[in-house]
Amino acid sequence: MLFYNTHLHCYVVVEIKTRKFEPSFLGQLSGYVSCANHVLKRDGDNPTVGLLICKDKDDVMVHYALEG
Repeated sequence: MLFYNTHLHCYVVVEIKTRKFEPSFLGQLSGYVSCANHVLKRDGDNPTVGLLICKDKDDVMVHYALEG
């Protein structure tokens, strides 16, 4: 889903997964965020925010996946 937050002046990409977190989800979301930044974002807009919602997660896996 793609939204525009008028208070933050940025696009928000929301991806909802119905299964447990996998590190590859971050790569896919990153691609969507980059696309929004290059195609939709205008002068004066802040960088796009990506929000990933998963059914479940392994805290250790998420920690290492988000470290970079």
